[in-house]
Amino acid sequence: MKIFHGFLINKNFQLQTINRKLSFSKILFIIILIVILYFISNNYNHNFEFFFCFCSMGRQENLYVKELISYYMSIGVDKFVFADNNLPNTEKFSDILQDYIKNGTVDIIEIFGDSYGQNYYNTLYENYRKRCKWLSFFDFDEYLVMHFNESKNITVQEFLTNPLFKKCDAIEFNWLMYTDNNLLYYDNITLLERFTEPNYENYANRFVKSIVRGNLGRGIFFGSIHQPDNSLRLYNSLGRTS
Repeated sequence: MKIFHGFLINKNFQLQTINRKLSFSKILFIIILIVILYFISNNYNHNFEFFFCFCSMGRQENLYVKELISYYMSIGVDKFVFADNNLPNTEKFSDILQDYIKNGTVDIIEIFGDSYGQNYYNTLYENYRKRCKWLSFFDFDEYLVMHFNESKNITVQEFLTNPLFKKCDAIEFNWLMYTDNNLLYYDNITLLERFTEPNYENYANRFVKSIVRGNLGRGIFFGSIHQPDNSLRLYNSLGRTS
């Protein structure tokens, strides 16, 4: 009796141990699932302050910066961040953009005279990734044109909400270089009026610039603004993986 009774006690103990292990595994699984869902939700359902942020770093761009803002606002951009890299005691973006700064459309980061490389765009991304659903990293002479099936230029909202881009982290756009049309001087003519002849044979057309999803939580460029991190899910402008 004692031996049999002892066997029952040991068996019950073993069953209780197994049940505890199963319960612990279930709890661990639930915790991991919650963490995964949190990060998915944090990345894709984050309550962003802005839909699209135009980020750029520039010097001696005051002649063109208002034209740039006007164009990008016309296609739905609602936030601009300019890293002002002008030389000290020269022009500043804030000299002519006070109205945009006051209403919150434009933020200026002053890095006067600093010799930052293009990796400074990683700093801009880190500073604004939690506030903006999408961020672009273009120069002041780069104008984004988006369309589907040769339709008219559409807004960033229409383009980026297309199901083609639901799973991507970044979208790469090829350059299309233009000739100078023999218009070598400003003459108070806008960039879009001056440069109207594409140069399809230009070697630089193979280069890309990117729109990046916000809140990825990592550096997004590796050495150059033209080279997004390969660990990102990269798509081209046609919605295909790069």
